[in-house]
Amino acid sequence: MSLQTEQAADLAAIFDELGETFTFGAATIDCAVTFRGQGRKNELGGFLDDFDLQITARVADLPGTVPAVGGLVTHRSRVYRIERIDLGQTNVEVRYLCTAANR
Repeated sequence: MSLQTEQAADLAAIFDELGETFTFGAATIDCAVTFRGQGRKNELGGFLDDFDLQITARVADLPGTVPAVGGLVTHRSRVYRIERIDLGQTNVEVRYLCTAANR
């Protein structure tokens, strides 16, 4: 079993256990979600972006049109704007770093 296959299976098991989803367009996608504080933190040298939500999803679960920076996703009836996208080293998982759409 390859690392990618094992990682995809592990993520699927985690997502099944968590029961979290997010919506992009008409697609509902299994995920893991981490909430963070709102606002921007004033750090030495300036402001450090502080995202409201991090969504981790499996690349294989994404619809044909994938969420992009600036796109809107919904989680627990709240709308978030994607600010940054990080693709894992194995191209199995993707992390969407989001802020509330009304901010």
